[in-house]
Amino acid sequence: MTGLLLAEARRFLSRRSFRVIGVLAVVAVIGAGVLVFVESSKSLSASLPQAKQMVTECHQAIGSGPTARIRNGGLTVRDVASCPTIRQAEILFDKRFHYTDTTKSTTQNVAFPLFFLAFAIAASFVGAEWATGMMTTTLTWEPRRGRVLLAKVIPALLILGAAVIVLFAFMAVVFIPIGVFRGITTGMTASFWGHLAGLWLRAALIAMFGASLGIGLATLARNTVAALGIGFVFVAILDPIFSHLWRGRFGPWLLMQNLQRAMRMPIEHVVGHAAFGNQVTMTVQSATRPAILLSIYAVGLLAAAYATFRARDVT
Repeated sequence: MTGLLLAEARRFLSRRSFRVIGVLAVVAVIGAGVLVFVESSKSLSASLPQAKQMVTECHQAIGSGPTARIRNGGLTVRDVASCPTIRQAEILFDKRFHYTDTTKSTTQNVAFPLFFLAFAIAASFVGAEWATGMMTTTLTWEPRRGRVLLAKVIPALLILGAAVIVLFAFMAVVFIPIGVFRGITTGMTASFWGHLAGLWLRAALIAMFGASLGIGLATLARNTVAALGIGFVFVAILDPIFSHLWRGRFGPWLLMQNLQRAMRMPIEHVVGHAAFGNQVTMTVQSATRPAILLSIYAVGLLAAAYATFRARDVT
């Protein structure tokens, strides 16, 4: 079993798709860092021109705004409105790079593209075996199909999870000089790094979940394109549709809402009665339930993939 695991790990690392996507991800982080460095500023006064323009346009809009007639008095008065001060507008257009806030929010948002990339890489990893006939060759010297499938799942999940953590750590390092020279680095305490490491681990687990879905669907469909198509249809079409049916009742059971909750992102929560009007609030909910639910989904799909893999002929 150890030899089979090492062989599959080496095959995964040698795949061109994994290497190309890894290089592109590193280049994207560096490019984003350079772009943010150029567009940010160390001083709050850099946003002064935009702040003055906003305040001026606001006063002009109020001065030329519509009038409202008072029914019983016959007088006309200007609409009551107020404009922000220049100081308030400066904060709105603040160009300083806030290291702690930006690094945390970027980690949360980038976790979702990495989930889809992990899904695609893992699906192609298994789908290519069926396309090239390599699966038949593998089963000639290891006929126990459970071991074969497990040997593909474990390296894919571990390597992709580790790759996500390394990528986020690299991004955090790239952002440090931007915060030092073009922004603010206050708040870089031990608790911040602990919270950030927790986000990295969550993102890695989400990527591992995506990899398990990719392997499961590719094993069921025996084709990379079919697995990617099924994933696209569900995420882009079915998930959004069901998440809005019956006042979002299915949302807590669907993929995207649980991924958002796993990354501690606020999600929409409908409160109130339909007869009196619904209210939508944004809340951050516990990540325990999504972790359990997504694990059940992954294990269930892999179990179904193993059942079909064991029952069906490989030719």
